[in-house]
Amino acid sequence: MKIPGFKSYYQEDDVQAVIDVIRRGMYWADGPEIERAESGIAEYLGIKNCVLLNSGTSALFTLLKAIDVTGKDVIVPSFTFIATANTVELAGGRVVFADSEQDTYGLSIEDVIAKIGPNTKAIININYAGSISRNALHIAKVARDHGILFLEDSAQSFGATADNKQVGSYSDGAIFSFCQNKIITALGEGGAIVTNSDEIAGRAKLFRSHGRADTPGKKHFETISDNDYLFPGHNFRMPSASAAFLSSQLSHIHDNLSRRRHVASIYNELLNEAGDYLVRPVPSEGFSHCYQMYTVRFGSGGLRDRVRKKLIESGVMARCYFEPLHQKKYYASKNQDLSLPVAEDLGRRVLTLPMYPEMREEDIRFVCGIIKDVVLG
Repeated sequence: MKIPGFKSYYQEDDVQAVIDVIRRGMYWADGPEIERAESGIAEYLGIKNCVLLNSGTSALFTLLKAIDVTGKDVIVPSFTFIATANTVELAGGRVVFADSEQDTYGLSIEDVIAKIGPNTKAIININYAGSISRNALHIAKVARDHGILFLEDSAQSFGATADNKQVGSYSDGAIFSFCQNKIITALGEGGAIVTNSDEIAGRAKLFRSHGRADTPGKKHFETISDNDYLFPGHNFRMPSASAAFLSSQLSHIHDNLSRRRHVASIYNELLNEAGDYLVRPVPSEGFSHCYQMYTVRFGSGGLRDRVRKKLIESGVMARCYFEPLHQKKYYASKNQDLSLPVAEDLGRRVLTLPMYPEMREEDIRFVCGIIKDVVLG
């Protein structure tokens, strides 16, 4: 593609942090960089606990295992990435799909309330594309009122705020992805759980490393003794080099976010001419947007498809994030009569345009020019 959907953003001290770990020649796993990154993330977000893992999917699966959803219902959006639903099933829970709202593409609070039942253990909201969903704080209160856990799939929205509250600070647990296309990255793949619950964090730390209880004050690779194992777990640890890269990335996050918002401001200005033909991503009042993705919604599915075809023919990456999960083969077989009109409509009309911190203005103008030619021509 002439203009890719994303480019990973880094600075030279990010690279140096990785080289330092390599040259150390030991503790490439479970090195001091893990706790350093966890502390840095927790401090930045103002949340008590951070647990690093090797991917956002591992983080959500581990969070669900930590709260034990076995045999329980978990309400999830259909308009989301497949991992949001898959991890519920893999953790032994039952997926209950709820519809979305059409402004920030998070869960519909009305449909969530309608889907709550006596077997509901948790609600997972999605914070889409770099913004906290408009209903997040209200759904958190609904969950508390019903004695249900409120979780957030914030894979795309690290650094976003709602009413001056950092993402994850108002839920029982939130997860982030540090994959290569996210706000900050862990050198390819990475994830984290953040929570103010010591119990959830403690179980998550055990689960990410085989259920192993390390000797107090020592890591597994620092002791000559064997360890005890409290329950079966996985090897979901993040490598030390990835954590070092992530910590360095965190130190530059304000520059990163500023660059993304600048790119978005150019998109917003240029696409303003498209008028009612498309809706630009705008955060709710009192909310901030990180623009991990820049997703627009067209007036019709046919118009979206014509624009996408022209962009791709012109060498511009343009993808549809997301197509509703309840219409995918596996989940469709379990939800044959399910209708989620907003999620289905979003799946027909959204299009994600290229977005990255170092995107050139001339490339943004090229993308917007193609869109306006199709929409206004």
